[in-house]
Amino acid sequence: MAGERPDYNQLAAIQGLEGATLRVVAVDASGQIIMVPRGQAGNYMSVDASGYLSSIMKGIDGVTLRTIAVDAAGNILGLLQGDYMGAVKTLAVDAQGRMLAVLTDPEDVFGNPHYMGAAELAVRLGSIVNGDRLGNVLLMEDFESGIQKWAREASVGSTVRHSTLTAHNGAFSCELYADNVAGHYAYINRGITYPPSLTCLGVEMAFAPQAGMMDVHLWLNVYDGTTQHAVGMKYETQAKTLYYRNAALGWTLIATQPVSVGNIWIWNRLKFVIGLTTGNYVRAQLNSVEYDLSAVPMHAAASVTYPVISLTARSERNAMAANLYVDDIILTQEEP
Repeated sequence: MAGERPDYNQLAAIQGLEGATLRVVAVDASGQIIMVPRGQAGNYMSVDASGYLSSIMKGIDGVTLRTIAVDAAGNILGLLQGDYMGAVKTLAVDAQGRMLAVLTDPEDVFGNPHYMGAAELAVRLGSIVNGDRLGNVLLMEDFESGIQKWAREASVGSTVRHSTLTAHNGAFSCELYADNVAGHYAYINRGITYPPSLTCLGVEMAFAPQAGMMDVHLWLNVYDGTTQHAVGMKYETQAKTLYYRNAALGWTLIATQPVSVGNIWIWNRLKFVIGLTTGNYVRAQLNSVEYDLSAVPMHAAASVTYPVISLTARSERNAMAANLYVDDIILTQEEP
């Protein structure tokens, strides 16, 4: 009737068209519209108890749909592949899921590929870490800039010199001369500050003994602020024997192994690794032969010395005077 106020409380039924049929839209007790979502194919969408839509992602494989996998945390799992000359190759990852890559140069005239990783590239550019390439480098010394970075000591009649007579790499080495008196020696020593995180520590040295009878020493003293670990290797050129420094600070035989002695242009390599979390040695390597020392305990003693790593290369007279040339000393951490 004209002049009457509209009734705003009138009820309305909202409807939607399903084909040719009208369907009433439902609401809940609060008047909120309730819906059941469906996809284009007519399939119902999945909703959890909190109202979140769930989906299954698929990818196209030719004309076939493949479901994409996820882990327990909902992270998408993928197997990445690349095309190699028309063939699909799976990309590799390491134990931590980091992608592995190998640098390659163009194929030669015969179609052969040339592979070169980052470590090989570093060596080709002149790195002295060209033997055992494990671990992360803390220190490299090739004596090309002299021996002034090292503390030097020799008994009376013995000497430590910067030498151009022979070298493992470059033009220089360090000469350790122990004269023909029982117990005489010559050595160099260098210390570096203890790194923030250290589990396994390795040290390597190239050495060339001149004709003579001497003991070749490579030592580490590791101070972490509460404990000192005193470890090392000794090679006796006369007996051709390799020893490790034991927990009582004596020497224990590892093996008899001949090395090049007398020809100072043929160099030997000595390396050993210690585990600071286990308190044991890990391994030793003399030239191409590796020795498992993982069951061998290191010397350990209480010490409040400032955290530092002390490294020593030493020549000690055995039966007669002789020169020892040392080069390419490498200290590494995080060894496997």
